[in-house]
Amino acid sequence: MTRENGTQRLERLLEFLKAHPVPREVQAYRRERIAGIIQRQWKKEELADEQRRLSVGLCQEIKDFERKTGLRVKGLRIKRNKQGIASVIVNVEMPESFWTADSDPSGIAPEPGT
Repeated sequence: MTRENGTQRLERLLEFLKAHPVPREVQAYRRERIAGIIQRQWKKEELADEQRRLSVGLCQEIKDFERKTGLRVKGLRIKRNKQGIASVIVNVEMPESFWTADSDPSGIAPEPGT
């Protein structure tokens, strides 16, 4: 649910409640439900903001990694736990120039196609 949809949903909910008065017990229950909906919406928005910040940071880390190692990142997998990120697994692609005799520190390059 996008931020706009969540806001529209809350506005419609409040308009409905104003238009349909009910007994106090029901009002208390509805207040609790609305508070829960609002808290969940805020939590979703905070999580989305955190994911955006993480994405920006990861993009910069990937660029730095590619520049330093000469490898090309094809994909990554993020493992999370309750405290946050536990580990990041990176799939990389080695360019053909990576295996030439000039770049191989041992001076022995494998045959092409092996």
